[in-house]
Amino acid sequence: MSLSIKHLILSALLFIFSFASMFALAAENNQSGEQGVKIKSPATDLWRAVRQREFQGSTDFTAKTQVKTLNAGRLINAEGNEWRKLRREKVIPYSAYFILGVIALLALITILVRPVKIPNGRSGENIPRMSVMHRIVHWFMALLVIAMGLTGMVILFGRVALIPFTGSETFSLIASPSLEIHNFLGLGVVFSFVIFLVYFIRHNLPALCDFKWLITLGGLLAKKHLENGFFNAGEKILFWLTILFGFTLSATGLLLFFPEYQTLVKLNSQWLIVIHSIAALFMIALILGHIWMVRTVKGTLEAITKGTVDANWAKSHHSIWYKKVIEKSALMDKSKQ
Repeated sequence: MSLSIKHLILSALLFIFSFASMFALAAENNQSGEQGVKIKSPATDLWRAVRQREFQGSTDFTAKTQVKTLNAGRLINAEGNEWRKLRREKVIPYSAYFILGVIALLALITILVRPVKIPNGRSGENIPRMSVMHRIVHWFMALLVIAMGLTGMVILFGRVALIPFTGSETFSLIASPSLEIHNFLGLGVVFSFVIFLVYFIRHNLPALCDFKWLITLGGLLAKKHLENGFFNAGEKILFWLTILFGFTLSATGLLLFFPEYQTLVKLNSQWLIVIHSIAALFMIALILGHIWMVRTVKGTLEAITKGTVDANWAKSHHSIWYKKVIEKSALMDKSKQ
């Protein structure tokens, strides 16, 4: 990795780190700051009495109703206040700290770990690796996930982090379209995860060489270079974690968009938002780690941009797959003769 690219990555990480720090600081200030002037509602005492009323010695009871949605039989759901407190004091600050931790770790690794160059340099011979359709599927999902991640961060952190700096009116111009975009792209993201699974699953099934990769910690403890197929064990783990968190995001997102189906899983919107947020944070961490790895291992990015890789890169990182490609090419040449 050249010095300029390394500085560019470090600058980007520092920028995101500063931005996330602003989120965390604003969230903390929002909790400890003054609450402003409070005007008591004339109906406060009335609704407190309704909420605390007893029926057969219990304050937690529901009435009969023909509406089948979750908590439809409860006139007042006091759990809403507990949820708002949980979101402000736990979900938002800890989410910001998690992102800060991931970015700090990647920045540290970028400084300490040298980029992996192609052994013996470039051979000048290109090997086909990703078809046009594979690249379309990858970038289709990647762009949608990035858009969902950015709009999701505005939805999660916006009220506590952006309003103090932009004001309520400007924030509304950012938050409203962010929410609409997030909801509008939701079904597209679900489809992208499904088609991503279909197109890449055959390359991510377990193989014997994967166990060797795991036992030797990706080759760090191996005396000689490990042989790998189309993907190594680390890339396969990344794939399955992407599918796991992707389908978790899809399922919880659909249930939040169609709340009438929440009774099927016995979870209300509050808990679905918590699960959705946690899955989103891990997905962001996977994306940042994936980008760092692709930029660190020289020659890798070309597979998903150009569709081809250098022969020396293929021999070094995916020798089993490289041998199959060479054998297939030799057979095709013989058949043409």
